[in-house]
Amino acid sequence: MRETVQSPVSRKTLCARLEDQRGIFMDIQTNDGSVLTLYDDTLFPEISVLFVGDAGKFNDTVEVCGMYDKKAHEFRFVSDRLASIADGISDMERWTGPHTSEDVYARISSYAKETVLAKGYRFESEMREQFAAVRQDARSALSAMIDYAAVLAARGEADAVLDTRDLAREMSRFWRDPVYDTYERGYEKVERQYLEQFDQAVSAAMRSGQAPAFGSGKAYSVLRGLAVHAEEVTQNEDAFSVWECCRLARRVAGDHPDQCEVFNGDFTADYSERFTKFGSQDWEHLQEGWMLGKYVLVFNSPLPDGQIPEGWHSYHLTGRNLSHVDRLLKAVPEKDYVGTVLSPHVLIRASYQSRQFQNHFGWYGGCVSLAEFCEKNHLPQPDVSGVAFGQQEQTAAPQMTMGGMC
Repeated sequence: MRETVQSPVSRKTLCARLEDQRGIFMDIQTNDGSVLTLYDDTLFPEISVLFVGDAGKFNDTVEVCGMYDKKAHEFRFVSDRLASIADGISDMERWTGPHTSEDVYARISSYAKETVLAKGYRFESEMREQFAAVRQDARSALSAMIDYAAVLAARGEADAVLDTRDLAREMSRFWRDPVYDTYERGYEKVERQYLEQFDQAVSAAMRSGQAPAFGSGKAYSVLRGLAVHAEEVTQNEDAFSVWECCRLARRVAGDHPDQCEVFNGDFTADYSERFTKFGSQDWEHLQEGWMLGKYVLVFNSPLPDGQIPEGWHSYHLTGRNLSHVDRLLKAVPEKDYVGTVLSPHVLIRASYQSRQFQNHFGWYGGCVSLAEFCEKNHLPQPDVSGVAFGQQEQTAAPQMTMGGMC
């Protein structure tokens, strides 16, 4: 349970808490009877960013309200809201600009960069400093990916542009500035601005047939960012994101073979044309998904008729990839095949051969047995004692090593 104190909180108390490794996480009773939560996080070397919000709905009301320099023992850019509950904040430490979290944080970021260069501030934790450097690599890649998307657009490679946009959006959220872990509602604006910039560059290239210069330096940035992202999502067992990284890396390296060795790291590369590292393995290890409001079993290749339990139905998915499925078919498609689902429910009318949809398919990690699936979904369990379960498709992918893509 958080400690509750009465405002105004003394400067001495705030400084002592901020210079303690535990930091601040306290509720402050204001003079008008409301309760505010004050929280800090060390997002820069020797600098704590301060957040304040209503205690009952902190995530919905949180604001960036200033910073504290642990070496100088000084506050900076303190907002009116924080100043109203803290004692001893000088006029020099107050924020005089527009009182928005974005403006305050932009000035904090600028101050932090200046102190790193001028005063040699460093993170207390070496691991935190290393991760900050890796995050910068990923952020540099995101900037260069806009230009590469324009290159693809100028060539008329529409699907490749969409794939790049999907990955850029995912990476932007994954590698977002850590302030947005607390000030999460502010990230929507950041994401919107990035995607608008991305789309504007693509549109301009499509209209003119020309793209901005994309040399070896930008290729390096993209490949380095893709490598660090592939390493991180490998820790989360996210094989799909690794596959996305590998596909884009292969494109960039194909245009800039002198940079192909940059894309390497502690991950297993997957350059397959279709993502296949998913799906059910046997009746005791089934992958669940949902389709059109119904739970289904997911497979990475078509099922022979002999493997379909009596009374169940097999359907096939098509689309750009597993995250962008837009059509369900009874027959195996000749192109754009993504995967197969097995369902005890009829998902396509008898008189139709296919069905179009958007945002009505997804899958879950982990495995369940057929008995568990049926029990959870209140279904009668089919007799599969005589149903042979063939080996699902597995695409081998070599371990990435230095220069492995070349």
